[in-house]
Amino acid sequence: MTLPLAPDRPPPHGVDTAAGCLAHRGLAADLVARAKFHHGLALLERLGGGLAPLVAAVAADDAVITWAPTTTRHRRQRGFDQSEVLARAAAARLHPPVPVQAMLRRSNRTTQTGRRRVERLAGPQFIVAAPVPERVVVVDDVWTTGSTLSAAADALRRGGAHHVAAVVLAVRP
Repeated sequence: MTLPLAPDRPPPHGVDTAAGCLAHRGLAADLVARAKFHHGLALLERLGGGLAPLVAAVAADDAVITWAPTTTRHRRQRGFDQSEVLARAAAARLHPPVPVQAMLRRSNRTTQTGRRRVERLAGPQFIVAAPVPERVVVVDDVWTTGSTLSAAADALRRGGAHHVAAVVLAVRP
């Protein structure tokens, strides 16, 4: 059984380089849904390990990994933040190690899940919650319109990042 690879897409606004692992369709979409909505913490950790080569490819020598945080409500419901799990799992498999740090916090409660494209484009809003290094790799679960990655990149740049890369588990074709 083969999972579909992510299509190549230009990086979203504000992101210098972006890479995705899987195309969000068929079995890959089912795996992402199972991991996020059906207590799939162990599955997310395994999938996150598969992101390590992509993170290594886009991370500069002095980069720090962070993630685009989910809403507080979703974190409470699931018991974890799926993007944080992916980021930490990818980092754990990198040699030499790349540090992982929470840098962003959502400043709104709006979720992207289930929203129409035009609504998604407004994106979430993030604020910087920790010191931001010059080079950052943002990890997220699904890249649909790119608005979440753009919002994260914008906040990180306001916080002092000069180079923002993004790595996602799945890309919606």
